[in-house]
Amino acid sequence: MIGMHTPTVVLESVPSPRVSWGRPWIPSIGATTIGVVLVVLEPTIGAHRFQWAVAATVTVLSVWLSWVDERTFTLPNRWVGALAAFACVQILGAALVQTSIGPESGAISAAAIAAAIFATLEFAGAVGFGDVKFAAALTLAVGSVAGLFAVYLVPLAFAVSAVRIIARKARGADPRHPHGSSLAVAGTGVLLLAVSL
Repeated sequence: MIGMHTPTVVLESVPSPRVSWGRPWIPSIGATTIGVVLVVLEPTIGAHRFQWAVAATVTVLSVWLSWVDERTFTLPNRWVGALAAFACVQILGAALVQTSIGPESGAISAAAIAAAIFATLEFAGAVGFGDVKFAAALTLAVGSVAGLFAVYLVPLAFAVSAVRIIARKARGADPRHPHGSSLAVAGTGVLLLAVSL
């Protein structure tokens, strides 16, 4: 009928679900603690065992990150931050103990190069920003043992990614893939080579 209108229903606002980030700083505190313990124990356990312990810790963190990346296509800041915190403790610990900071400056240079290369790739849309952070943190961590030799992590990661792309194309799958695994494999390879020499 003319003049009649339907009643207006007032909808109650529904509160949006609150995202719980938990305690994102806990992995970084844990990694920092492990790093400090290793630095303190180095005189007791010896340089070679110390390097193996650092390599094992970096490998565990990078494999964990690559597993997360494979499942979610993300590299969570809490875990990349933990790897970076561990790497910084190793660099600072070594710099305090040694009279020369040559190996530490080599590690920092390698990390800066890796970050610059991956940042360029990120601007080109080839990788995500998480890959840039992971590449920098992993190269710094590897460099704490390998020095400037850690710069070889980048071309090795590219080679691993190329093999993965070829394999995926051969299967007829989408060649796009998360790069965390390539970085983790490359980092582990460089670490094992550096510790074995």
